[in-house]
Amino acid sequence: MNRGPLAALLVLAAVVTGCSTEAELKEEGWAGAAAGPTPAEATQDPAYDGLFSCERTFTRATVAPDDLVEQGGISEWTGGFKGDGFEVKRAASSPLGLVALVVGDEERARAELVPRGVALVGAWDESESTRSTTPFAQVRALVEAQLVPVAAEVEAAVAGLDGVYDVRAWEPNGEVVVQWQEPVPAEVRALAGERPGRIRVVVEAVPYSQAEVDAAVAAVATADVGVEVTDAYGCADGSGVVVGVAPDDLGDQRAALQDRLAEVVGVPVLVIAQEVGARAVG
Repeated sequence: MNRGPLAALLVLAAVVTGCSTEAELKEEGWAGAAAGPTPAEATQDPAYDGLFSCERTFTRATVAPDDLVEQGGISEWTGGFKGDGFEVKRAASSPLGLVALVVGDEERARAELVPRGVALVGAWDESESTRSTTPFAQVRALVEAQLVPVAAEVEAAVAGLDGVYDVRAWEPNGEVVVQWQEPVPAEVRALAGERPGRIRVVVEAVPYSQAEVDAAVAAVATADVGVEVTDAYGCADGSGVVVGVAPDDLGDQRAALQDRLAEVVGVPVLVIAQEVGARAVG
């Protein structure tokens, strides 16, 4: 794994502007798997302890790269690094290594900065349309652009196999995550590992395939359970289905509704109080 020597990073640190601190990293969601939307009402009420509940995050398997904090902990970067035909406007940590956003000649910047420990070089955008966008958004977009081709390769490799739940570019950890119904075939497990550019492919076993979850969601639409169903969608971790019910209808019957719906649709169900159009979990 080529992360660039720390000594080279420290040399560059003296001349490049705007490196992220650890606190900034955590604020922007880089430090570890980002917490996903939370069905707080359904999962934190002690009255419903023991009921089925989706995981709060998209994936349980991810672990942040072990040098992420090290990148963000480098001392304050002062001054603007001006190279041959380019200038660094922002440097920031990322799961794929240090990122430099530059104006000017990107190829020259890449040739000069990569040997010094910078992993990715991209264009700094100061246009009117991005003026309100944080530099971190530009860094995230650059990281995601590296992940998309790997995700496409993985999707092509598993095309036609039964059992897929999701293949997703998970940029907070620099990974392509493959969620597959257990037992996971050997040819799918073989996809796991590190790719060029520090991109990791992670294979995670989940209880249900996308086809099974889609069928369960469809079954919710025709289920007669005596309440107004406002939404239905799969849990992010492939463990079941989330069903939104109008708060006025839900009352204290969450446990009974979860059991009844699970019997109807054939997978575990998390019932949440949800107004029409107000999705609580993704």
